[in-house]
Amino acid sequence: MSTSLFEGLVRYQDSQWGDYDPVDAAQSRAVMSNVMHSADSCGQVLVNWRVADARSVSRVLTQAVTYYAVWTSAALPIRFNGDGSAYKLRIRLRAAAGVAGTVDFAVCVIGGNQSVDAAYDAITAGTPVATTASSSSTSHAWLTLSTSTISLVSGSEAISGVTRSTRREIGGAAVGVSYDAAKIVVMAQRSTGSGSTTSALISGLHAAEYIGP
Repeated sequence: MSTSLFEGLVRYQDSQWGDYDPVDAAQSRAVMSNVMHSADSCGQVLVNWRVADARSVSRVLTQAVTYYAVWTSAALPIRFNGDGSAYKLRIRLRAAAGVAGTVDFAVCVIGGNQSVDAAYDAITAGTPVATTASSSSTSHAWLTLSTSTISLVSGSEAISGVTRSTRREIGGAAVGVSYDAAKIVVMAQRSTGSGSTTSALISGLHAAEYIGP
């Protein structure tokens, strides 16, 4: 869980504290909590990749208004707040359309032990929650998503137990270790009227856990 005292940022008005104003213990505690909170938020990065535009991940969207899986992560460990709720995921997506046309992107979260097929079900059912964006440009850019964070619900399809094999000690017997995990899947579809050669291009994805309520 977070090492910050209040599990969130304590905000103050810019004019509340002036130069050489006395600082009491409560103010000092809040400042240190904010520093720890910021460090936690920056440290819990799960996915962080960016490639040159010419080396982007691509997939041709043959059928219109049909989602295709373009990229998927490995099973990623999910951490929890003190109240048992999972940390939110902060998402950023850098993408473009391969040729003239409109491409709809969706970032889905599925269970760590599920196959990519679960992302298609997530799009249809609307759960687990996803964030979406559209692009009609062939120039790569960080897209404006429908929501910058995804809230994971503990016990849902978005979080599942994954077992990995490790060693109890150097040269020792193999043992299984279980942890809560999820996968991030980037989906894309082309709109009606876009050509069958329209492709989805992805050149960057950033996913980090947001510490706090």
